[in-house]
Amino acid sequence: VRGLNCQVSQITHLKWRPFCDTIIVKGGATVNYKIAGFVFGVKNKYPYTGALMRGYETNEAAVYTVEIPESEIAASHMTEPSLPPGYHESLCIYRKICDYVSDHNAFMMHSSVLSLNGAGFAFTAKSGTGKSTQVSMWLRYLPGCDLMNDDNPIVRIIDGIPYIYGSPWSGKTPCYRNVKAKLGAITRIDRAQDNWIERLSPTEAFASLLPSCSSMKWDIDIFNNICNTITRIIEIADIYTLHCLPNREAAIICNQAIRKM
Repeated sequence: VRGLNCQVSQITHLKWRPFCDTIIVKGGATVNYKIAGFVFGVKNKYPYTGALMRGYETNEAAVYTVEIPESEIAASHMTEPSLPPGYHESLCIYRKICDYVSDHNAFMMHSSVLSLNGAGFAFTAKSGTGKSTQVSMWLRYLPGCDLMNDDNPIVRIIDGIPYIYGSPWSGKTPCYRNVKAKLGAITRIDRAQDNWIERLSPTEAFASLLPSCSSMKWDIDIFNNICNTITRIIEIADIYTLHCLPNREAAIICNQAIRKM
């Protein structure tokens, strides 16, 4: 993909994955994966999940173990039968991990994130608005940018410092990188007739971030945990809205603003 600086070694192993669900692994061994600093034990039934998480393996002890029963995979499969069971198993695992991290000063966020000079910059938007397009402008026109994840990075606070991580879930862009950066800023993309950027007030920032968080928001404990973490993120990181066109000027204006403040 032009403009994407994702390492080839990180993506080529998944080219075969649409076909891997022809084999079912019954009673497979638990494998530990380190995702955003958390170690999860995963006992998967389908090779799809193992392929998706390749590069996250660790010998460290797991803090939380996930095994999805066939009944839950089948229920998920009924919602989108065109996709293979292995995909639905990975989706169920994703939900479990979302719920776990929400209880530990972290959350998964529907966004595209890149790194520049050691800082991670996340872009959120309604589907189809242009977050990936804006990231592609940065990658194309701003030297030193590197794509970390294009759909579901993880934001985590450690000792009062916000970090953003790649994850095994990256949507349609095959960039499943096990990387980490200090969070520089989070910017919501808004289509407009010209390019300008504004830093959001705490109330505006909260309203901008909450819809982007991936979790079971109907669970009151999970919802409260996410709200608390968002509040802390707003206190220690900058949140913006970029009103823009999908062009080079928008990337330059955004970069200059959020790296100054």
